Amino acid sequence: MKKFLSLVLALSMLFALVACGGGNTPANNTPNDNQNNQQTDDNQPEDTNQPSGEGRPNRLIYGTGTQMAGELGTYSWFNNNATDFIICRMVHGGTSNGYSTMAANQAGEWVVNPTVVDGDIEIVKNEDGTHTVTTTIQKDLTWNNGEPITAADYVAGALLELSPQAKEAKSWNYSDSLVGAIEYQNGETNKISSLHLIDEYTFSFDITADYANYFYINSMAGMGPLYMKKFSEDLVVKDDGDGAYLEGSFTADDVVRVSNDYDHPVTCGPYILASADLTAYSATLEINPYYKGNFEGVKPSIEQIVITYVTPTTQFDSLKTGAIDAINELGDADGINDGLDLVEQGGYSYATYDRNGYGYVGFVCDGGPTQFVEVRHAIAYLLDRNEFCNKYTGGFGIVTDGPYGTGMWQYAESEEFFASNLNSYTYNPDKAVEELEAGGWTLNEDGTPYSGTGLRWKEVTPEQAGDYEYNVTLADGRILMPLEIKWFTTGDNPVSELLATMLMEGPQTANAGIVINQTVMTFPELQNWTGRKVSEDPKYGSYSCGMFNMATGFTSIYDQQYYYGAEPGNAYDDYDSNKLYNKELYDLAYGMTMATDPTDREGYLNKFQGFIKLWNELLPVIPLYSNTYHTFFCDWLENYEPDSQWGFEYAIIYASIKDATPLN
Repeated sequence: MKKFLSLVLALSMLFALVACGGGNTPANNTPNDNQNNQQTDDNQPEDTNQPSGEGRPNRLIYGTGTQMAGELGTYSWFNNNATDFIICRMVHGGTSNGYSTMAANQAGEWVVNPTVVDGDIEIVKNEDGTHTVTTTIQKDLTWNNGEPITAADYVAGALLELSPQAKEAKSWNYSDSLVGAIEYQNGETNKISSLHLIDEYTFSFDITADYANYFYINSMAGMGPLYMKKFSEDLVVKDDGDGAYLEGSFTADDVVRVSNDYDHPVTCGPYILASADLTAYSATLEINPYYKGNFEGVKPSIEQIVITYVTPTTQFDSLKTGAIDAINELGDADGINDGLDLVEQGGYSYATYDRNGYGYVGFVCDGGPTQFVEVRHAIAYLLDRNEFCNKYTGGFGIVTDGPYGTGMWQYAESEEFFASNLNSYTYNPDKAVEELEAGGWTLNEDGTPYSGTGLRWKEVTPEQAGDYEYNVTLADGRILMPLEIKWFTTGDNPVSELLATMLMEGPQTANAGIVINQTVMTFPELQNWTGRKVSEDPKYGSYSCGMFNMATGFTSIYDQQYYYGAEPGNAYDDYDSNKLYNKELYDLAYGMTMATDPTDREGYLNKFQGFIKLWNELLPVIPLYSNTYHTFFCDWLENYEPDSQWGFEYAIIYASIKDATPLN
């Protein structure tokens, strides 16, 4: 037996932890660069921009550039967007501010959470290679309604999140790290064989042997509670000795209902969701009076936080008038420079840090022209990414050549390798044409050799053709596919506007024989397409969108095996927005995390570099920039110190409002 604390790592990367029994749920895209429909002045909160010391209410209004979608009832069961994710982590509790038994600290290290755990988490390595994790929780934890939190609530967290009903509802929860979870999730049994309710405050579970050499094994010991009564009043956790199970009934419809329940849900995070207005994309949070503190025992002091949507065109006017008090993580040059000018005038401050993420153009690779690597290469050569980055970030960012951010330690230790081994796809329209010709895009619409102008076509097999709507079938039976790509994007989005000007409308694109058709939609709608959310509408289940632009953020677990599956229909397919299905890439991603001893930092780094190198060749995504974030706020907000590891939802607990007047 050894203490789990001895395995603590000092790492930094991707959001990936479900707060349930050892569940390693893949990360969510955090589209911080996607602004959507403009909020009207009627929806803005009241002006609170009063000078310090003159009765300022103890309230903070936080502006974000992503529209709230309203999936606030559970912690990231359905791939919440950036704003929903922030709210969920403040209400339900995230890895650094909630009641999970393991917590990620400011350095990205996984540590036992003493606010929750009574003593240490213990782990025993068994003869079959599994590890048994046993945890006793503190006896003074409560929900926000005052009811006590017991070990049954932690066991219920795993049983509900990994239930067949959640799977039927198309939730994003999956765990092959918990012994017995897959059989339970598939409905082969009604219990998780390794999950045990030992007594009122103690529970245990087994980590599978496959995860014995998991590089982020510390995160596997984490488990968080879930209030089971919101699924069904008659649910009770039972354990007859051969595994925990739920007595009572609930349905997939209950899972969907709970996910979208933002009417005062029972939670245990630092804040309570007091109200939410989906038409105004605004939510009001209030301090949870029963919150015991984060892993350092820190409790919030700001009584009320309003999180509201703002557009780039109105955000600084809103800040100056007091309609908002802070602007979230700006990465564009215009926004940053406007903010720095405001700081110089006095009354405002800012925090800046390298981004643990990047902005990108993504391709859907299982249909249409974008299934062909030569097309993806050609589009990369047709976009001057250096000019794009300079225009968008104004010098506050750099171009990356893979799925990483400049705030990651892996990047810092791989710069020399990347410079020598990665293709930067430097702007070169001639090279783009060479790629297309090598890929067989050498025909006109009638099947004759390409004339040199207009749209290029390629003869494809029935399998390659799929049901792509632009295909034509000639009289001789040949199927031709046009080099016409459907690009889905959001409106009022500076990234999309630059891409439209520099790529879609660029003469070099037309000269290469490519047509890009832009479809503008809200961000939740875009997520439905890229996530193929058939639970929302069956239409999302088929190939339609060939290209999209988003941004993603990474935290402490960089595990890419979930996003690049080897074949269609794999267990993690819902997470894979690119649908590349390359086994070699999957094997590299798998080996990077699943077959690397937690103490072998150099081995992990070598595998990381190998993964990035092949990814760069296959190019399922065109990286655009990794920028330096700037968050601007009124200078009466004190001790607010966010960074790439420590987002708003965690940093704000340590902050306070100078000379604030209590709301009540």
